[in-house]
Amino acid sequence: MRKRIRDGEEKTYVGHVEKIHFTSPFSPMVTNRTYFTTHKSFEPASVIEEQNVHLLAIGKNEVVFLRDDTELDIFNIRKNPIFFLAQTMNAKEMITLPRNVYNKMVEQIDISDREVVWLFQTIRCGSTVWAQIFGSLPSFMVISEAQLMYHSIAFHSDIQNFQQFTSTKEYEDMVVSMIKCYINYIPKDKKVFWKTCILDDHMIPLIHKHFPKHKMVFAYRNSLGCAASYERAFGWMPMLKSDCQSVVDTMFEERPTGAARTMKLFYTNGFDPTMCNKAIRKAILECSPFEWFIVLWSSKVTTVLQCMDQGIDIKPAKYEYLQKNPKQTIRDIFRYLGLSSDLLETACKAMELDSQAGLFFSQQNRTSHAKWQRTKDAVQRCNIVLKSFELPALDSDFVVHD
Repeated sequence: MRKRIRDGEEKTYVGHVEKIHFTSPFSPMVTNRTYFTTHKSFEPASVIEEQNVHLLAIGKNEVVFLRDDTELDIFNIRKNPIFFLAQTMNAKEMITLPRNVYNKMVEQIDISDREVVWLFQTIRCGSTVWAQIFGSLPSFMVISEAQLMYHSIAFHSDIQNFQQFTSTKEYEDMVVSMIKCYINYIPKDKKVFWKTCILDDHMIPLIHKHFPKHKMVFAYRNSLGCAASYERAFGWMPMLKSDCQSVVDTMFEERPTGAARTMKLFYTNGFDPTMCNKAIRKAILECSPFEWFIVLWSSKVTTVLQCMDQGIDIKPAKYEYLQKNPKQTIRDIFRYLGLSSDLLETACKAMELDSQAGLFFSQQNRTSHAKWQRTKDAVQRCNIVLKSFELPALDSDFVVHD
């Protein structure tokens, strides 16, 4: 399906382009197999440098990109609050490139002079609000949840122990290339605010190692508020309930496959499987997105706390503080990042808008969905998980100190 062509005096592998005819209904875990495609053409490898072509996943031997309409304005945070939704739902063509060609192209990218702020987050913690805040600042552009690491590991590998994989040279090379590739999409006269996604937290030590000038912020919220918000936004989805059942059914299996594997990877955030399995099996979690989200919350919080314990500078941004005193909370973050207080009014005004407007889980749409049904047994199961991670109980306040 691939061939070589001559480009001047050099032999260059070309991208294999497929025309996408149809995409499935929305899936937050959309894969390249979600699409019905037919082969369209071969093009020069330089096709991946086009403005409307963006990296989707890195496999062992090939790299996958999606091409969208140039009019999409995919990095416009007001139009597209979540990057991977805009990328996958508006894809027109899929492009595959040999991994070795991609590696050589990315090696030439230099981002040493770029100013980057990373937002790691527990999900449902005001992270999209922070993206809207920074998107309103004239000097910033936002990358809001590029799902490339999760997509690469979940659908282009058979890795079971992701945390073990993060100690390999292959993972390190993948992380550096992904960061360089995506930051290169943003105009050089703009600072970058990168709101991370599932599995991205494991990149923190490598960002600290390879890009020490980058700043890092951790947006979080108390476990109860986070999980309740997740349940209200997504718990009603039949697909999510079905996938949740798959991890319940395989709870005691060491090497789950299919949806059970990908959702286990999601709910544990790729964290230490021994620790996660111990907590899950001790609690005997039921088919409840709320309960499984507690595992995700615990894994994300623990990953960040471990990095902070190693001396990596990460600034906490608690959602409850942002709600209670938005101006002071934003001022505190701006001061840490060295941003002018003159930008505070612009930032606070950005908070007046629904940061997820137009999405199926916007504030308006969430009001029609049922809340989590609290029971004594459900709370007990959640607290067993939290205790296994040495984190406060479900109804406790939780504070990450600088």
